Order: sequence, then C-alpha cells, then structure tokens
Amino acid sequence: PHLTSAIMRIMTNVDKNFDGQISPDEFYQLLSQKFERDDPDSEKQSVFDRMDRKEDGKLDVDELYEVSQMLGETIPKTEIKAMIKMFHSLYGQEYIAAKAKHDAAKKDPKHRGAIPEEPNPTSIDFAIFKSIMDEEL
Repeated sequence: PHLTSAIMRIMTNVDKNFDGQISPDEFYQLLSQKFERDDPDSEKQSVFDRMDRKEDGKLDVDELYEVSQMLGETIPKTEIKAMIKMFHSLYGQEYIAAKAKHDAAKKDPKHRGAIPEEPNPTSIDFAIFKSIMDEEL
C-alpha cells in the first residue's frame, strides 16, 4: 500500500506535457521526486526492496518495466535500458571509469591490442537508486 500510494501521489505530477505518456525525462523526474534529500535512507531502501522482486540487490529492466506498468505506463524495455545506461553515466562510478577507458583506447592511435568493450549496464543497484532519489530537481 505504501509503494502504491507513493506512486499514485507522484503520478499526478509526472506527465508534464499531457501527452498521456511518460517520457524518459518524466520517468527520471518521477523517480527522483519521490523523496527529499534528507529523508532517511531506510525509507529509500524499503521502496528499493519492494521494487526488487528478484531480491538480488539490483533493479533490472524487467523490474523497472513492472514499476512503469504499476504507474499505468508502457515504457518500452529499450527505453528502460537507455535510462539504466543514462543513470550509470550520471551516478555509476564503475561505469564512468570503464567508459573513460573504452573512449581513451578508441581515440589513442598508438593503442595496441583489444579495445575494452563499452560498458552495457543492465540494472541499477541501491547506490545509484539512492543517487537518483537524492537528485535535486
């Protein structure tokens, strides 16, 4: 009930352009407006845990898709994958480091050997979720 009421409360403020759809930007804003920066981390962890149906400490494409469905929206899984990548590019230190390594090797004409693969994250962990929730809009 707490998760549903939080979602319903947020939903009324999300569709900013009134097109009946939630864009990736609106979905991002929806996630980040759920909490204030000074709300206890335990509340954020509780919501994260409810969304984490697989109980693996990560929210993957399917779990985030399920949340979008609960919100009455159909966000294609391809867009959710793009959002996960965007969240990692903003808040994921491992992603940022791996992407920098990939980009540097690609640009370096003297680079020898295989270029490290570009990172392709498929889920967000609590640290990234918390960063999204703490973001000032």
